[in-house]
Amino acid sequence: MDMKPIVTDALVALYLSGEEPIDPDSARALVREARRSGGLDGWDSMSLSIFSGRGGLLVLAAPENSVHITLADYALPFLEEYF
Repeated sequence: MDMKPIVTDALVALYLSGEEPIDPDSARALVREARRSGGLDGWDSMSLSIFSGRGGLLVLAAPENSVHITLADYALPFLEEYF
């Protein structure tokens, strides 16, 4: 499995080639290793999302205590109007 990481203070994005599934514990271990390889400390806790698609997996991780923003689809027209 080939792994392409993007590591910042606020997030880790990992693209894993191949179609084999990954469990959350293994994904967390990969995120910790990617942060360590990037010279960053690990997070005490993290939110984790795993997306699978044709030819690979995308793992997105962020510290659990960070700000998370979600936006409902019906709000998009209002954003376009004001911004």
